[in-house]
Amino acid sequence: FWKAWQTAPGSIITEEIYKTAKSKELDLLALTSATEETPKGINDRFGHVLNEAQNQGINIEIRGNNFFIIQGELGPLGILKSSLVPTVEDNQRTDIFVLGNYLDFDCQKRRLTTKEAISMAKASNSLVFMKPSGLFGSKKSVEKYGGSINGVFLSSEATQKQNEETIFILDEIEQQWVKIPAIPVSGAHTIKGIGDGYFDLSSINLETNNEEEVKNGLRYILNSEDFAPGNIKYASSISKLYWKVPFMFIETVREKLGMNDEYGLRTRE
Repeated sequence: FWKAWQTAPGSIITEEIYKTAKSKELDLLALTSATEETPKGINDRFGHVLNEAQNQGINIEIRGNNFFIIQGELGPLGILKSSLVPTVEDNQRTDIFVLGNYLDFDCQKRRLTTKEAISMAKASNSLVFMKPSGLFGSKKSVEKYGGSINGVFLSSEATQKQNEETIFILDEIEQQWVKIPAIPVSGAHTIKGIGDGYFDLSSINLETNNEEEVKNGLRYILNSEDFAPGNIKYASSISKLYWKVPFMFIETVREKLGMNDEYGLRTRE
């Protein structure tokens, strides 16, 4: 779906991603695989784009297992591996976002708790983000693990009211015990949605010699007083329907066939 639904036959998805990102003046892009287990094959968006770039002769520089740079005519674009990881804790599903790696586990054999997933992400020096509301968001988890995460997402796929509620929740948490950065991001279920949410890196000279420098630099700026959130362009209802209709159809079929559990997670392919 991610490739075939959005691109013309014969098009190179890496080039489409690059052109869209640079048209919105992006220098660094987190490419997220939203899957319930260690991504493989076409589910591995980062790996798919990296392999395609190599096979098509696109000029890239690999700076680690989880980071590479496309050196194109419009300027460099860093691509950092990212993943959405569903967790189950206290009979509730909470999705966390891991920036800088995939977590190595088989979701079809066991479910991770939120605590386990955060611990695994930290062990790989990855950054961890949550959302306190919306689909598979959890205010309770953000309050519980606020001191262990790097930020909370404000998504371009959410409504302005939902993001305002998120900021209100973070203000409450800050008054109680910890400040958690609010990070504007693109929901980017579509290529054209890339860059609809972003944050500004211009206040620091982000080193990109290797993936650890990138992750440490991002961690530094998110904790910095100079952190500038950037902006959000909210997705239209039509653009949301563009990806939601086929996605929900597939998930409904899977549910009817008993291929998803009560949390909406896959029990088999």
